[in-house]
Amino acid sequence: MGDVKSIVSIAVMETDSEHRRTFSVVSTSSTSILAVTKTRHPPRVGGAEKFRELLRLALTRLRVILGETKETRRPISQKGLFAYNYVEPLFNWWGANFRVLATQCLGRVEARDAFGNAKELLNGASHNYAGFYKSTIEAERLQRQCLELLPVSDSDAVPMLRDKTHRAIAEFLRADFCFTTSTGYGSNYIALPALVDCSTVVIMDENCHNSMFTGVFLAPGANLRKFKHNNMESLESLLTACVDESINVIVAIEGLYSMEADVPPLDAIYRLKKDYNFVLYCDEAHSFLSLGRTGRGCLEYWNDNHPESPLPWDLIDIRTGTLSKAVGGIGGIIAGKRCFEEGICKYIGNLDECENISLPSSTMVQTLWVLGQPCRISRNLERLANIARFCREELDRFGIFVYGDVGTPVLPVYTGRPSLSAKLSYALRCGGLLATPVCSPAVPFWESRVRINLSADFTDEEVNKLVQVVICAAASVGISRTTGIIPSTVFKTDESSYLVDEDLDEARAAFDSARHLVKMDAMTGPMSLQRELFNKTCGPQILEVGHHSRVQYGIGAGGARWICGTFPPHLAVEDLIARVTGMEAGMTYADASIGLASTIAAISRPLVGHNKHYMLFERGVTQFVRDGLTMVSKKDAPTLLGYVDLFQLAQQVRKLSQKYKKLCLTVYLRISEDSAHHLLSSVLEEIVSLIGPESVLTILLHTTAQYLNPRDFVSYPSQNNIHVLVCGSFNRIFGLPAGFLTGPECLIRELRYTSRGYMFTTSPPPFVMEMLQAALERNLTIE
Repeated sequence: MGDVKSIVSIAVMETDSEHRRTFSVVSTSSTSILAVTKTRHPPRVGGAEKFRELLRLALTRLRVILGETKETRRPISQKGLFAYNYVEPLFNWWGANFRVLATQCLGRVEARDAFGNAKELLNGASHNYAGFYKSTIEAERLQRQCLELLPVSDSDAVPMLRDKTHRAIAEFLRADFCFTTSTGYGSNYIALPALVDCSTVVIMDENCHNSMFTGVFLAPGANLRKFKHNNMESLESLLTACVDESINVIVAIEGLYSMEADVPPLDAIYRLKKDYNFVLYCDEAHSFLSLGRTGRGCLEYWNDNHPESPLPWDLIDIRTGTLSKAVGGIGGIIAGKRCFEEGICKYIGNLDECENISLPSSTMVQTLWVLGQPCRISRNLERLANIARFCREELDRFGIFVYGDVGTPVLPVYTGRPSLSAKLSYALRCGGLLATPVCSPAVPFWESRVRINLSADFTDEEVNKLVQVVICAAASVGISRTTGIIPSTVFKTDESSYLVDEDLDEARAAFDSARHLVKMDAMTGPMSLQRELFNKTCGPQILEVGHHSRVQYGIGAGGARWICGTFPPHLAVEDLIARVTGMEAGMTYADASIGLASTIAAISRPLVGHNKHYMLFERGVTQFVRDGLTMVSKKDAPTLLGYVDLFQLAQQVRKLSQKYKKLCLTVYLRISEDSAHHLLSSVLEEIVSLIGPESVLTILLHTTAQYLNPRDFVSYPSQNNIHVLVCGSFNRIFGLPAGFLTGPECLIRELRYTSRGYMFTTSPPPFVMEMLQAALERNLTIE
């Protein structure tokens, strides 16, 4: 395998085939190409271009205003208005770049826009880096058996499958332990608070993922400091300030920064670690199974490219990551050295709910299937690296600035202006390539870009088309040069060399092992409450829906919806749950607990025209409610007022309404099986009667009961200045892993862009959502 040669022939823009320039890249296990971090900087946006952009944004806002009707309800926060006036219309290109995926997230995908127009596109928006999304006959047989026998997302109900998954991941990463979580976001959400205490200082790269910052914020007495991206002088200056021996220091980085496509300078970090003795924490979400000869992440990638001075494997103390990207399921991982295991285990044991740490059985099976084929992983990643090198060189040759390091499978194409990133994304779609526009706050405002993800699943023909489409689209928006360059490009490899007999042996062994574990857990594993609930509310008919949907859409969604697009079952479930709860719109979360915390954090924002925001919450609330309140930035934080019972709640609202004519108030109410429903309805009516026309009231009803419709016992107010949200868990209703939020259309649209548990988390698996769709439709039929 290591001696297989990859022949790359180069050319672009078909004109005269005689003007063809070719060269070959030979990749073997003993030969590596030195990866040098790019020292060049992206172009700068000039004054004239900035003026042009501000004019474009003004025209965009004007078009939004002209499209409004008397019934239109606009967002009432600054963040909501920014998304409504600029981000949503440009990102979706007025509906023409909206993405509803009708097939799996493979090399090619069928996508529909907001007007129903369907087109098959090259998929540059998926995270199928290692090319494992496409299901083989054996993989599909495994998943069918798993759903038939173990339709659960409760890890405790499948102890043999869970323990084997943990061991397989730990062994692959050469770690002492591994825990899994419901999402990749959840891995940082759990690991960092477990590691950080009042004597800990966390020094984090400023470009780290939102989930890492969230994890630190949730820690008691968190002391967070940020260093400039990949700037070791900035890091060392912060380390120097931590001279007290009683202080524990954690340096947090990512293995591959997906918006910059670069890896951290691990050699410099190694030298600093020897001098300052800190704990190195690395999120390998985008580098796990995408970087390195065998997919072990950034450290292996670094050593592959620096064979003369390899770094020790124990450089990284704690790794987190996701099973939602390269693996193709949904879930997160926490792996590391033995000394950290007890603290993380204890933190997990103290969680109020287990949804946050439970991994679907389908993802466990997929993980064992992928990790059980090391030769296939290596061959696919060799191909992926060759594709990445080829694409980068060609785009650079045409003057297209691409951020990042050699061989990384992400191509962030610089556009500068936000509207230009949206325009380029649409131009790429017209040319046949799906790619994601990225702007502030994910990247600096004047360094907007379009992110293209590569995959080992791409054929040679698809790689050539991808490069050609990017060059043509970039030329159409004025960010590339095409004159004086040798035309025509060909990427050509011996694709048959990636299909050899030893793959069949690996696949057979992985299949037999996973199938045995599924059967054993089905026979001997404990019956969970979630499984009992699923059997009671869903049953065989819903299972068959899941089988059919999995064949059409695959096991996982492939990423967050704003990156990859959405699937019809997600839209159908959101429409149905809105109807069931009597609301205008809905949204879904992969993890109900993180969804609740994210919703509370998002609705705690300041509102336009209101200087003070009060939030009333029940004393003794669950951890995830407290997490939501903790996640709010100090600058935007509302004034928190607790209440013991509903009588005190009404009294608090009465006092505030008497004190403020223009009141901004949010009320959290939990509805459980034992709630006093008639009293709750009466108190809500009293609260609503106290709210004047200039005040704004948001009521968040958090239902923890098994029944579905809160309208049975709570009458919703209808005033325009009163917003009611309903938050709940499908796991408590149908035994299926997902959460939901419903409410007014204007507020749900805002939360799609401001709720971090929605924006930065992979969406629920499409086959799970289609099962939920069938269950909800049956529920409505019964009603």
